Amino acid sequence: MIALYIVITHYGIYYTGITNSLIRRWYEHISQGRSWLSKQGPKEVVYVAFFESRKEAAKEERKVKRTGAKKYIHRKKWNL
Repeated sequence: MIALYIVITHYGIYYTGITNSLIRRWYEHISQGRSWLSKQGPKEVVYVAFFESRKEAAKEERKVKRTGAKKYIHRKKWNL
């Protein structure tokens, strides 16, 4: 299973990514001071969806980035 996830930072910025281990990836984001997200201060994971393949997850990730994470989450919440 591949997870598509959206994280919000302490500054209110949304970050979207895909991974095969959400817990490992979250730890990397909060512990490695070199990455963009770790410098922004990841606050919480606000959305997660699971896919059978990386190809499906990447396709949905592109959709999130085109739409905008905040708008995407709102649409999913209300099934729009």
